[in-house]
Amino acid sequence: MRRPGADQWHMVSWIDSKATFGDERSHAAALEGQYQTYTNRYGPGLVIYWFGFIAELGASDPEVLLLDTFPGPDDIRVLPTL
Repeated sequence: MRRPGADQWHMVSWIDSKATFGDERSHAAALEGQYQTYTNRYGPGLVIYWFGFIAELGASDPEVLLLDTFPGPDDIRVLPTL
């Protein structure tokens, strides 16, 4: 998956959708209690905060990509199944 407007691609194995704003306190709690569990089990993932997030949170874990909208069709590539 490519971050909209960027040239860098990210592997995404899971998606979590949050109907909240991503602030430091709630994101840190979710990162420790939920997202790190997902990355340990499934690999890198994507969290979509419906109401935006503090930009600096995106650097908190390189395995967890943060967006505020679902990526468009040009930003998604599906790997072939084996």
